[in-house]
Amino acid sequence: MAHLTVINFLPKRQSGAALVMGMIIMVLLTLLGLTAMGTSLLEERMAANARDRIRAFQAAEAALRFCESAVTPTTVFNNSNGLYQPAAAGTAPRWETVDWKSDSAVQKYPGTLPLIEDVNNPRCIAEDLGVVVKEGLRMGVPTGPSYGYYRVTARGLGATDRTVVMLQTTLKLEK
Repeated sequence: MAHLTVINFLPKRQSGAALVMGMIIMVLLTLLGLTAMGTSLLEERMAANARDRIRAFQAAEAALRFCESAVTPTTVFNNSNGLYQPAAAGTAPRWETVDWKSDSAVQKYPGTLPLIEDVNNPRCIAEDLGVVVKEGLRMGVPTGPSYGYYRVTARGLGATDRTVVMLQTTLKLEK
């Protein structure tokens, strides 16, 4: 007599542990991906802000050099067009109170700058500080040349008007 072997192909009852573990791993991978994406977006915004600040700095520096070249000992400071006499004692300096958007109150940089619109071109002002110093003493009497001091302030904007850089120098010129 032949002996028959019965093979049971019906699956045993499963508890679903593999499904639960797979879902947990998928959730963890999704959270890891979202965190990496958020970090990348933050770094991109930081790089864009740094780039815009550098652009504003370069614009302000261009305007600063432009105004510095315009100041000479014979320049007439008439309280307009970016050329100001000394502020009254006890008042704020001109660069804090001037209307930087007014073309008649400041000097506008005449050149063009890449990625900066004409309305955002950098601007500058020059102030006669009203200080004249005669250098060199011989037996208590000033013998050297006289020097005048001037403050030059420039304001540059980046690609937007939210990025503002102000630079300032003090010039000492022989009178």
